[in-house]
Amino acid sequence: MDASQLLKRYRANERDFQGANLEGANLLKAKLSRINLSCACLSSANLFLADLSRSNLNGVDLIKADLFNVNLCGASLSSAELIFANLVQADLTDANLIFANLAQVNLSGAKLTRADLTQANLSGANLVQADFSGAKLSGANLTRSNLAYAQLRKADLREANLADANLAGADLTDSQLEEANLQGTVISPATVEDGVQFVPHQQLIYWEKLTFRSHPELEIAKALDRIGVLYFPHSLARLSTSAGRQSTELDFLVCCNTDRGLRWGILEINDRDCTVEEQYYKQVHHILFEQKGVRVCRFDRSRCDREPDRVVQEFIALLNE
Repeated sequence: MDASQLLKRYRANERDFQGANLEGANLLKAKLSRINLSCACLSSANLFLADLSRSNLNGVDLIKADLFNVNLCGASLSSAELIFANLVQADLTDANLIFANLAQVNLSGAKLTRADLTQANLSGANLVQADFSGAKLSGANLTRSNLAYAQLRKADLREANLADANLAGADLTDSQLEEANLQGTVISPATVEDGVQFVPHQQLIYWEKLTFRSHPELEIAKALDRIGVLYFPHSLARLSTSAGRQSTELDFLVCCNTDRGLRWGILEINDRDCTVEEQYYKQVHHILFEQKGVRVCRFDRSRCDREPDRVVQEFIALLNE
């Protein structure tokens, strides 16, 4: 069957085209509301601006199809194959996409309000600024997907796999994330300015794929970068203490060549918000590091912000002693 035959039969009120072979068909702006194309082959088809609202597309093959700005409101695409499909600005409001394969799909700017994507595969998908408000994404595979500035208000993401996904700028208000895999996920409502990404309400700053909690930390990182030393911001370490094994976080673990050879040191920035108990444990841990031959140097946060290069110079000088 070709596109003209399909359109002619549809205009004659025929709606059942289950299993039809329409690979590569040109259905530009076609009006096909409520059509049954379940298990049909529409791979590489042109459905640009088509109306497929309330259609039965269960199990359909839409691999590499062009569905730009298509109307799929209320359509059923359960177990459909949409790998590499172009769904930019598509309207999938209330659509059924349970178990659909949307790997590497482009859904940027698409509307998926209240859509059901339970157990759907969206790995590597471009979902920038897509609207998933109230959508069901429980158990969905969203690994390596780009959800930057996506709307996820009240979305169900329980048990979803979001490993290595980008959620920068996404709205997760009232979303459900119980038991979701967030390993390596970037979650940061953010603005970008001069290559530095600021998140005011979370007090996080992203720079060169590194994360900092304050401007003084960022300035010290840049100063360490300028002298070309190896450093690890916010390193976690395990220590043997009198109370047993404990974890501690370091502001900067630095390795550099000195007059005394290769030396490791810890550069700490005084934290005004630290509780008395946290200050006590930090002091205990610092003593333990010193006993292991790792120099710990603390600096006032205002100095780190105003004169980071001088602070770093003093730190390197102390490692030389």
